[in-house]
Amino acid sequence: MDSRTEVSIIIVTYNSSAIIEDCLQSIYNYEDISKLEIIIVDNASSDITMLKHLIASSFPEVKIINNENNDGYGQGNNIGIKAAKGRYILIMNPDVRLKESIINKGIKQIRDKELVLLGMKQWVSENKVGTSFRWDNYSTNYFSRLILTKLCNIFDIYSCKNMYLVGACFFLDKTKFAQIGLFDEKIFMYNEESDIRNRIINKYGYKSILYDKSLNFIHLSDERPFSFSSERRAIISLMYYAHKFGFNTAKILKSKKLEKRLLYLYCKLFKHHRDLDELRKTIAYIDSCIRDTKAVG
Repeated sequence: MDSRTEVSIIIVTYNSSAIIEDCLQSIYNYEDISKLEIIIVDNASSDITMLKHLIASSFPEVKIINNENNDGYGQGNNIGIKAAKGRYILIMNPDVRLKESIINKGIKQIRDKELVLLGMKQWVSENKVGTSFRWDNYSTNYFSRLILTKLCNIFDIYSCKNMYLVGACFFLDKTKFAQIGLFDEKIFMYNEESDIRNRIINKYGYKSILYDKSLNFIHLSDERPFSFSSERRAIISLMYYAHKFGFNTAKILKSKKLEKRLLYLYCKLFKHHRDLDELRKTIAYIDSCIRDTKAVG
């Protein structure tokens, strides 16, 4: 580990050349630490030439690792973490924008309180607060989870026992995170937050994860269109996660189906027609997964 580097920022990209410049610029705009390393791991993007040109011309100090295969978000992050020189890691999505200086305070928190993971307050724009954590206890019914997630985010009440922190931007202690096996590479994308949370608390306890509402970042998640291909990956990851920790997969899938049916009704009511077909395909896919789960059971 390089004694000159305190923090390594890992950004996994996939066809992200159009959005990565603002992400990187925000880091430098609010840089408050001198011993900083930025690593981009590109997951076999078709725009890799454009990305390399942008980095070489505007951010030559940023390191790019060209991952020849896209084996998922977790695998890309693991490549970056293993290459990182810093004692502490800041995981960032390419559509994250810093809105204030967070790095120095973040590493002080994770160091002084001996944390494994530090989460922060998520905004979806300069003036609109997003969801920073979600209720993750599937013994609670869907409507209760929805209400609890909403209310707890409004009042900034986080419970490590029942919630996971969103994975768009968070700090890690590299050594401790390595001891739980880093990201599970069988999870291609989505639900990695729940998996990481469970493995951290199983080894280090609830006090090893903290949410700091005084640290803020912007995640442009509201700008993403609804996509069946993304939802399909999320459902596959959810089933793997449920099986891994011994949860009732069919029950979780039924809850997910209810969530998508309500979203479908909302989109239909408010004439978000572009999402309706993708939602129909998603609901049909969940139905097929429920049938398969029952057949196996």
